[in-house]
Amino acid sequence: MRQIFYVLLILVALFSCKKKEIAAYAECDTYTKMTESAVVSRLLGSWTWVRKSCYQNPQIVADKNTVITFNTNASFSVLEDGNIVTQGTWKVKIIDDKVWGLDLSNESKYLNGYILFCNGNEVSFDDSRYDACVYTFVRK
Repeated sequence: MRQIFYVLLILVALFSCKKKEIAAYAECDTYTKMTESAVVSRLLGSWTWVRKSCYQNPQIVADKNTVITFNTNASFSVLEDGNIVTQGTWKVKIIDDKVWGLDLSNESKYLNGYILFCNGNEVSFDDSRYDACVYTFVRK
């Protein structure tokens, strides 16, 4: 059953993305084989939201100045246009067959799903298996 789900997910991604976007997504996916400490280390710091990619709308440029910050004391914050909208504690966890996600004390629409590191300075939170959207941030 799980294999069928992954095949369907890949097919949706292939048919809803341009060739360039597919190559970039595949490159990101290779980073999911990281250890817990490596994922934590890569997440630490501040990230600025740049785009949201959804099945229905292939790419939406960020319409707010949204910054997420992951601190070494396990706290995080999400700011929209300078205002705190979410804050709490965080840790990484396996959410699907060796794929990392976040365990948050307070949820954020930006931080759901698989954690994918891309292009050396991007992180995406891929919740496409539920809402068909991926939020992508660049290191600040």
